Amino acid sequence: MTAFTGIILAGGKSLRLGENKAFIELGGKPMIMWVLDAFMDLFDEIFISANEPELFSSLPVQVVPDAVPGGGALMGLYSSLKEMRNEFAFVAACDMPFISKGLVSYMLNNARDCDALVPRIDSYIDPLHAVYSKSCREAIKRRIDIGDRQVRSFYGDINVKYADKEIIYKFDPSGLSLFNINNAVDMKKARSLISSRQAAQNETGRIRHR
Repeated sequence: MTAFTGIILAGGKSLRLGENKAFIELGGKPMIMWVLDAFMDLFDEIFISANEPELFSSLPVQVVPDAVPGGGALMGLYSSLKEMRNEFAFVAACDMPFISKGLVSYMLNNARDCDALVPRIDSYIDPLHAVYSKSCREAIKRRIDIGDRQVRSFYGDINVKYADKEIIYKFDPSGLSLFNINNAVDMKKARSLISSRQAAQNETGRIRHR
């Protein structure tokens, strides 16, 4: 998929987990690699939005620091949209290990008539698993200039479409695409899910080789 950019937001301080979330081990690899591995199959341009580029120097992607440090995820989004060469980007947080490539592909292919395409389940929306156009930059900048930090703060100034739960569950029956890891309970759940999936894959492999 060559017409889109992938942006991984990894600039948070991970205060609730006590260490840099991106590099916490999960299923045998750093958490950010679950997102990056999915992105490598989808995008020809991938950015990591982070303010400590040296931490990510071993990864084969460009690190984009915030234009003005301290602006949170909204600033990270703005800074990355400024750098990308494509018209649309899919944005995900670094703590979303269960991204569905099918759902991402659907969202990208259905975002051309809007400025943003955002998943929605009932009243819940996730602005950190969404497609954004370059055209969002001016609306984001206006919000940054008045001190807003919420990612969705600029939605009233752009054309937003939503991918509702019927679409989400069509491509991701487990509903785990929007699951992110904020605390120790979330981490325990993620490790249990990944362990179960890996065990199932190993069993399938054994059956096929009998």
